[in-house]
Amino acid sequence: MNTMGRRVRNTAGFALALALGATLPAHAEDACTDDGTVCWTRTKGAAFVPGKRASRRDKRRRGRRDPGSLSVEIVGGRGSVFLNGRYVGTAPVSGITVPNGRNDLEIRDGMVVLASGRLSMPSGGVITLTVRAPTAAGPF
Repeated sequence: MNTMGRRVRNTAGFALALALGATLPAHAEDACTDDGTVCWTRTKGAAFVPGKRASRRDKRRRGRRDPGSLSVEIVGGRGSVFLNGRYVGTAPVSGITVPNGRNDLEIRDGMVVLASGRLSMPSGGVITLTVRAPTAAGPF
């Protein structure tokens, strides 16, 4: 009976810790644009601002120590990911190293820009973007 009681208490303690978020390393936040074409999940203070670009001053302030990480997924389509004007891969991509500070992010399918904006990355920040590709209108 004591062994069974201990198991229940240990299980209850684990469930309580999990419910309180004690085992999670960071708090994740979800956000989307008004039209719902771009959604992102961020942790450790990373942020995405659609339609904005990094200024010259922002570019000078970028750091190289303890970079952040970026993952991009495109739902219903394909696309190329460009970070600070440089091609980094074809979506889906994950684990892209992003320098600290404000960065320019653009996701394109050929000449069509699916999403663009300013990515603010703190030290060790993590952000995941999900882009919904526009549906093509058929001839009928």
